[in-house]
Amino acid sequence: MNAEKNKAITDRNFKLILLLLFFSFFEESLFSWLSFSALAAMLLLPLVILADFIKDGIRLGKDEKAIIAAFIAFIVLQIACIRLDALYTSITPIYRSFTVLMTVLYARRLVLDVSKLKALNILTFATLIIGFITFFFHVEVNSHVLIGNYNTVGVLYFTLGIVNVIIYLKNRQATQIILFICCIAMILLSVTRTALLLMFIMFALWLLLKIMPKAVIKPKIIYPLFFIVIIGFVWVYYNIKNLPVYSTLNSISLALFNKSFDSGRPDLWHMAVECVGNNIFLGQGTGIDLETFIPTVKTPHSVYFDIYLQNGIIGVVLYILCILVVIKSKGKWNKSSINLLLVSVVFVIVFYNALGIVFTKARSGIGLLQWLLIALPYSVNKSKLSYRRIINDKLNNSDIQCERVS
Repeated sequence: MNAEKNKAITDRNFKLILLLLFFSFFEESLFSWLSFSALAAMLLLPLVILADFIKDGIRLGKDEKAIIAAFIAFIVLQIACIRLDALYTSITPIYRSFTVLMTVLYARRLVLDVSKLKALNILTFATLIIGFITFFFHVEVNSHVLIGNYNTVGVLYFTLGIVNVIIYLKNRQATQIILFICCIAMILLSVTRTALLLMFIMFALWLLLKIMPKAVIKPKIIYPLFFIVIIGFVWVYYNIKNLPVYSTLNSISLALFNKSFDSGRPDLWHMAVECVGNNIFLGQGTGIDLETFIPTVKTPHSVYFDIYLQNGIIGVVLYILCILVVIKSKGKWNKSSINLLLVSVVFVIVFYNALGIVFTKARSGIGLLQWLLIALPYSVNKSKLSYRRIINDKLNNSDIQCERVS
């Protein structure tokens, strides 16, 4: 009876968390009350997760302690770089880091059973309904009246699309295929090139990993390669306008999308570097943005350049450390279709945040959903998707058991 009661409470809390995520999707809404609801949702979400931990018992294994230590190091740096003359905007990213930590720890304990899968389907379906209806009946210039800028529309449905691919590999239901196609349709409507490109890269990488030798794609080998690729791309993109190939790429982009190839991102990155000036180690202060220096520009459109602006090189190193510790703690590795997809998901999401601000955006539930995806443990069975509670066996009690759902 206690086990059934605990499961019912856990399911209820999961649905509450999904409801808060749903409201957070309206952070950029043109309706102020919806935007405020997104703020309230993001304030409540980590507290709901913390309450769930307290109710269920806070049991920390070696991996959890490593994750907490990495995030605490980054948060301490953020606190050290607080700007006393802008206390609210300094505290906001610190609370965001705490929220991300709670989300990551929650993902590690998450078991996707039938009830939770249905709740995820409802979340995707509801988000698609409001997206399609509003898209066709309330047209704004380069902006969705409920979700906001088309780039935000693209990243939202890109992330929900990934969720449905993962669920499909778990239950092989046609529902996920339909929902995924609808997500792609929303990305096409928003003409979000980054989302389209990275969705293609995710599937291409997934297929490539399937044919690569098992020894090559072990996490301790493949993830460092991923970061080398991302760092290399950022360097090339940062200098793209100085390269001879830029004119050709720009012409193709204008012909296909009526947009410049770089979308101004390299210029924003250069601005961020210039604004940091000589404060390369600690940046210009937690919570600061480009608008402080350049009134017409808000952010550098890259999580890593945004962190560099605020907390310098040390901040970037510590944040990447947080990512590395999270993906290193995903559990026992074996080569299976679902695990290869989870590896591909890590790459595209980390890459996406090199080209936009999702991870660190204060009221972005999309960013939290992405953190949850890269923190999901590997499947321990080749034929089943099993998100076990990753806690050392000696710390488990009789009411907490690993679950496998066929």
